[in-house]
Amino acid sequence: MRLALVVLAFASCSGTAQVTNMPAQRMTQGQPQPQPTGNGAISGNVVNEVTKEPIKRTRVSLRGTVDLNAVTDDAGHFAFRALPAGAYVLQVQNEHLGPQRPRLDSMMRSRVILAGDEQKSGVVLNLMPPATISGHLTDEEGQPLSNCNVTAMQPDFNQGVRTLGMRGGGNTDGKGEYRIANLAPGKYFVLARCRQTIPLPHAFIRRNSGVEVPTLSYAPQYYPGTPDVQAAAKVAVTGGAVTSGIDLSLSPGGGVTVRGKVASAEPGAASGNVQIMLEPRDPMERGAGTIGARIDRQTGEFRFEHVMPGSYNLIAGSFGESQGYSATVAIEVTAAPPDPIGVMLTPSMTLKGILAREGDADAGAETLRITLMPVQRFFGGPPPNSPVQKDGTFLLNGVLPGLWSLRLEGVAGYVKSVTLDNRESESTLLDIPAGATGPVKIVVSTSWAQLEGTVSGLPSEPGQNFAILWRVQDGPAFGATGQPLVIDAQGKFSNPTVQPGKYLLCAVGADPFSLMQHREAMEAMQGRCEKVELSAGNRSTVDIRFIQAKDLQTILATLDN
Repeated sequence: MRLALVVLAFASCSGTAQVTNMPAQRMTQGQPQPQPTGNGAISGNVVNEVTKEPIKRTRVSLRGTVDLNAVTDDAGHFAFRALPAGAYVLQVQNEHLGPQRPRLDSMMRSRVILAGDEQKSGVVLNLMPPATISGHLTDEEGQPLSNCNVTAMQPDFNQGVRTLGMRGGGNTDGKGEYRIANLAPGKYFVLARCRQTIPLPHAFIRRNSGVEVPTLSYAPQYYPGTPDVQAAAKVAVTGGAVTSGIDLSLSPGGGVTVRGKVASAEPGAASGNVQIMLEPRDPMERGAGTIGARIDRQTGEFRFEHVMPGSYNLIAGSFGESQGYSATVAIEVTAAPPDPIGVMLTPSMTLKGILAREGDADAGAETLRITLMPVQRFFGGPPPNSPVQKDGTFLLNGVLPGLWSLRLEGVAGYVKSVTLDNRESESTLLDIPAGATGPVKIVVSTSWAQLEGTVSGLPSEPGQNFAILWRVQDGPAFGATGQPLVIDAQGKFSNPTVQPGKYLLCAVGADPFSLMQHREAMEAMQGRCEKVELSAGNRSTVDIRFIQAKDLQTILATLDN
């Protein structure tokens, strides 16, 4: 199915929130089409789930036969008017929250079935207020540490790799107190970091002698007091509440100095805008262990201080007027300082390629463009991109070694395969090694698979239900996103343009968009999904069972949100 474009409709704060349908448009074969209208209406109020007080100036979205947004007035009231009959999902979002993973308890949305010209009022949407974590940070002697940073973190998935993402943070005051506000209910790792250094006793050193003054630093700690995230405890918070007493104590840790010099065979590449960082190889450790350093622009020399033992990648890069440079060096840090490290910047590469088309993929060939989007560290400049010539050839300049996501614009089809240095893959995620020159071969096809199916066990109460199609690709069990398919009143769904491949298919009554963003929820549901393999040019019919709301809640309750 094609998803409608969402339109924002703003209202004054003193009256009932209004909605303007006219700007909302749907795309049909590349042309904008106005959304359907009618004489129906849905109205109601947004209230604080804890205090039951109305919430003003908060955004409410309506998804269904038409897609609209509204803003509540001073009484917390919202209204959507001129609506056609159909099934709708209402959602309210607290815009004061920082970046969050989708909340599992928000996946069950308020659903409304609207008959022709029906005026449905009195809909109540509950909004959970944000949570807060507070505590004290002290040193090994119990003295407060000020101007130190404390962050709340949760697991993320980036292209199938499990990492930690920051959800909020705060600095300690003169009493060593911190406060992390505007957190969504859930469980968090709490990490304390202090950049202060502690001078150590030493003999007389002449000023400006260039001799290093011995110091110690505070090693980062996860609550309740460990440098290892695997041994850390999660802090559970509830909406509207302050979880206090999350206290941490930091102890001095020596660490070692990692020093070296950045150089390049090309003049000027190692001076000027060079960035360098020391990044733990374990993605889960990068939240606490990634370190940056300054580089002497004249000599290219750098120094990382107080580096704790571990496995790291030293990553350097720069971008000039039209040329990028990069280098990655794997190092092991022990209790003894390593020898100075030489980092040789290499220029970006040029990848030659050709695009082959199958079926009707020739449509729009004159506007076809290929872009590589960085998945890992990027050191500036435009992402590599190239138009595709009439003979199918293209040239990607400025490509650095690393992980890239291939994007194709202007063609009515899908990427069937990508071949780089004679390695073929169905994935559009490319791990490009140093020295690669190509050729890159991209095969685009319009030989879609067709999917249709029926769902048994649908709930008797009215509401919009969805089938979710997740593609199983190389590496991670699931792709980063899925496809929501609307289940009609007869329990049927279909999609005539599905990329061939292996999929998992589930039917739920929850908001599919939140589920598709939550990797752990997807993995937990796989036992309730049907495995389907869709072939190019073929129609597949599948019968699946609906995951009841209580069963879905049981599955999601086992997860650490």
